[in-house]
Amino acid sequence: MLRGFVPLRRLLERVVADLDVPNPKFRAELAASHMTGIALLRYLTEA
Repeated sequence: MLRGFVPLRRLLERVVADLDVPNPKFRAELAASHMTGIALLRYLTEA
């Protein structure tokens, strides 16, 4: 299940790098972990 989120992380790193914000990689990791948590919560509530 978590292997599917690796491309998401790479995509977010590219998007955040273009935003000219401090710590783009860290921000991408935070966004990816947030989305992973939301997806897991949705999966658990539907099961």
